[in-house]
Amino acid sequence: MTEQKRMNRTARIVITIVASVVIAVVTVVIYFGFRAYSGMNTAFEIALNDAGVLAQHAKAVDVDFDFGLRGTVYEVEFYSQRHKYSYVIDSDGTILQGTGLSEEGSTAQQSKDSSSQSAPHDETVSDITEQHAKQLVLSQAGIDETQIYDYDCEIESFAGVKVYEIEFGYNGYEYTYYVNTANGAIVQHGKKFDL
Repeated sequence: MTEQKRMNRTARIVITIVASVVIAVVTVVIYFGFRAYSGMNTAFEIALNDAGVLAQHAKAVDVDFDFGLRGTVYEVEFYSQRHKYSYVIDSDGTILQGTGLSEEGSTAQQSKDSSSQSAPHDETVSDITEQHAKQLVLSQAGIDETQIYDYDCEIESFAGVKVYEIEFGYNGYEYTYYVNTANGAIVQHGKKFDL
């Protein structure tokens, strides 16, 4: 009988330990799942703010989250007018990657100051220089030229359009812009965390 009581006691201890572990795991999963889910709205707002799009103009919104090495990462995609925006945002609100691309490969986002900037006398609106394209990009990004590093510019073809491919580093991010050489329109832009 003593042996039977000892086995019953051991079985109860094992069951108690297993139940405690299961409860702890379920609690942690629920906590982090709820935390990740509640951060989806914040990630969406950060993407909208970066893209300069009002919430009521965003269509076909898709916000997902995944658990990575850095914690929770949010993937945000939406359309505004005929432009597609795609972002990867860390749980602390850091934009790890963000792009804006027109469905037709045309202007995704014009420079906010392009209408107030006039072309120098030796160039026309139909043919901008690399320096003018650089100024448009930095103005749109809100970055001072003295703060960038690893600047590179090449002429490429993007969706059948001749563009300046402008790349530079700033504040731990790598920025890439495609600027139409004919009219200065920003065809696509993006940034990603510079590892």
